[in-house]
Amino acid sequence: MKRVDVTGEVCPRPALIVRRELSDLDADETLVVEGDYPPAERNLRRSCETHGFEVRDADDRVEPGDDTFGLLITTASDETASDQNSSDETASDQNSSEEGASDEAVTPDAAED
Repeated sequence: MKRVDVTGEVCPRPALIVRRELSDLDADETLVVEGDYPPAERNLRRSCETHGFEVRDADDRVEPGDDTFGLLITTASDETASDQNSSDETASDQNSSEEGASDEAVTPDAAED
């Protein structure tokens, strides 16, 4: 399990540091992130979940009433990653179809004909 400490860092540095560390991990590996800036925790959690990573609290790292946080970020398995890529491509294809349909909208001049 790889660890990274972003204590003392403010946005966007924690996200950049974590992104770099995650890119070095293999499928199903976990990165332990420790920090002390609450907006960074919210940003990291949202960003990682959006990109298909599993994010959990590292409960043993957090002191009650303290601003520190601990996150366990697990990379997707190869199978999960390929499923995610397929669904992303499908969504992209659907958006392209919808955009093409809106290009064919009737203009006021055409409606009068």
